Formats: sequence, C-alpha cells, structure tokens
Amino acid sequence: MATPPRSLRVLQAKPSRSHSLALTRTVHPPAGSNPVIMFLMKPAWDFALFPTLAGALILVLVALIFHNLTREGRWPKYW
Repeated sequence: MATPPRSLRVLQAKPSRSHSLALTRTVHPPAGSNPVIMFLMKPAWDFALFPTLAGALILVLVALIFHNLTREGRWPKYW
C-alpha cells in the first residue's frame, strides 16, 4: 500500500489525535506535561509561575475578551 502524500497526512493528524484523546479520556500533552515536568525534573518553584501560571492566565484573559466581544451576555456573571 502506498503512503499518502504529506499534505493528506497533516490534514488527518489533528482530527485523529483529538478523536483518540476523546476516546481514551486523556489530557492534551501540554496540559498534562506540567505535573510530569515538576515531578521528574524538579525545577525551581518559579517554573510554576512562568510559564505555567502565566500561560493559564493568558488563556483565561483571551477567553474572557473573545466571549465578551462575540456574545450578547457577559461572562463571567460573578467574580
């Protein structure tokens, strides 16, 4: 059997990965890797602040801005 072209393999990669993560109920590697890095590498505690906390805060800020600009209701309703 011939190998499909690279462009087709790239197009199939993301949906198949997302589907397999949903089927197996596993976490996306960047989200699951932070505890593993903390456990195995034993970095300094500032690793918990940057990039972990900084990345999480940026994600929430982007979601807050996007939701409030594209929807009628306000999110979150309560702080």
